[in-house]
Amino acid sequence: MRWNPFKTRTARAPRPAPRLAVERLEARDVPAAQPLLFTITPGLANSFLTASGTVEAFGTTAPIVQQGPGSLTTSYTGTINTSYDPADTPRLQFLQSGSAADAQVSGNWQPGPGGAAGSAAADYGGRATINILFLTATANIAVRDLVAALSTPDLADLAGSGPTRTFASNQTITVTGGTADFRVTGAISADGSESLAGSSATNTATSAGTFQDLGDGRYTLVVPVRLMIEEMTSGGTSATVTLLLQGTIRGTAERAVVDLNGAADGTDFAAAATGGGPAVNLVAADAAVTRFTATTDLTGATVTLTTRPDMADEVLAVTGLPDGFTSAYNADTGVLQITGVGSTEVYQTLLRNVTYQNNRATATAGDRAVTVVLRDALNESVVRTTTVTVAPPAPPVPTAAVTADDGGVQASQRRSLQVQLSTLVDVGAGAFTLTRLGTDGGEVGITVVTSEIVPGRTTVQIFFTGTGSVFALADGTFALADGDYRLGFDGSLLTAVTGGVAVDADGDGTAGGLGAFDFFRFFGDATGDRAVGDDDAALFAGTLGLTSADAGFLSFFDFNGDGLVDAADQAEFDLRFGTSLPTP
Repeated sequence: MRWNPFKTRTARAPRPAPRLAVERLEARDVPAAQPLLFTITPGLANSFLTASGTVEAFGTTAPIVQQGPGSLTTSYTGTINTSYDPADTPRLQFLQSGSAADAQVSGNWQPGPGGAAGSAAADYGGRATINILFLTATANIAVRDLVAALSTPDLADLAGSGPTRTFASNQTITVTGGTADFRVTGAISADGSESLAGSSATNTATSAGTFQDLGDGRYTLVVPVRLMIEEMTSGGTSATVTLLLQGTIRGTAERAVVDLNGAADGTDFAAAATGGGPAVNLVAADAAVTRFTATTDLTGATVTLTTRPDMADEVLAVTGLPDGFTSAYNADTGVLQITGVGSTEVYQTLLRNVTYQNNRATATAGDRAVTVVLRDALNESVVRTTTVTVAPPAPPVPTAAVTADDGGVQASQRRSLQVQLSTLVDVGAGAFTLTRLGTDGGEVGITVVTSEIVPGRTTVQIFFTGTGSVFALADGTFALADGDYRLGFDGSLLTAVTGGVAVDADGDGTAGGLGAFDFFRFFGDATGDRAVGDDDAALFAGTLGLTSADAGFLSFFDFNGDGLVDAADQAEFDLRFGTSLPTP
């Protein structure tokens, strides 16, 4: 009689698993869940599963016993992949993808691969003796290359409080690899090999699993396992093989710890940027990257500008890449990728060199969220966020340039002043004052006239009135008497039409302040050296006798403003020739 106990495989409906009382939260303002890959801790004292079970056939039930010491217990290595949300109420999900709990060889057990006679390395080795009336059959079963994965349908809250939390042991356990080789001898005979891949059942361990956050980037995971699978025979022979695997799987995970805010409170950072302005750093100057196992290198960083209303005008960049490192910024996705194998110290320096810049002068005001993640060969750091507050560029501070008369070097005549402002400006009452300096000084009456001679800029012309150190000219205007003068102007009373920014009157680069323009008048001084000498006399001789209609007429030698340089003007010139204007 030939018998194949593995030809048809079904799983018994699992026992109801004890469920922890947890409340599912559908939406909350917390960091997104991230993959967290645990490395299974090997050794029979850490991660092991023991097999037991029965074979039921021909009305009898035979237990599965070990073929030799330790043949039904083995250690596991590999990985358990999870998704972890480190919120105030943390959540955990087991992921089949990336998980591989790999049973280790416990010895050489029967039969050989494919059900061949003899023994070979196997994960488990079991034997059942079946009594059929007065006959006996012996079935040897060897399980080889067994790999399984744990999964849960979604994120579930971890129960408890503090760094150690618990979860229900209700994972789906799926066999993703392995074979069962069998050989039956005695009253009946059979041999062969069956793939175990695809078998699955629910974990029914009665004790809860534990998840611990050690607070330094390390995590531990303990998963109690109780897995029962029933295998039904076919071909008219009624037989059932029941297998029970139970034990504990332990794992550890570690990832880099990123603190964008350095010694300051919290781990996130805030920065401010200006549209069209310079690049700004995205982390504090003392931002830190640490790892418990300092010898484990990091392999990359992902910095993501999650909100970018100004699109391609918003740029992430990094400077100071070491040899062997690369960086690339994708303007379409807002992602800056940095790749290269380096220590936590190397990545700490790189992180301090990451910048944000908005090249649009009319930038969209508001906050930008920039997330930062570092990774090693297994895991990523917890997502940290920098909030960049973007403001449009501040309106430029208006400036003022003052000239006397035509702006030349001559000081022989002073009939007006001109103030050229860099933008359109509202001129308040009392913005300008004119004072004669020295012992005989005092305030001089002025008239202020504004115009837009240059498009987009206000020009202020200041004329002298009949009070103070002035005298009337023949054309009805006024000129200053010989002496030193100061034009004072108050920046707070000169404000830009757009934006209301005050004029930088004192030239310190900031709005407002009090400005002063010092000048003098000394009739006959055509060269501006505070003296009337031979050079001035040569110029005066060239214009003597000319009228304003003549070429070569120099109006600043027309003392009385009658449009003619004549004897009256020469008398004033001769009076000052060979003298200089004293300093007040």
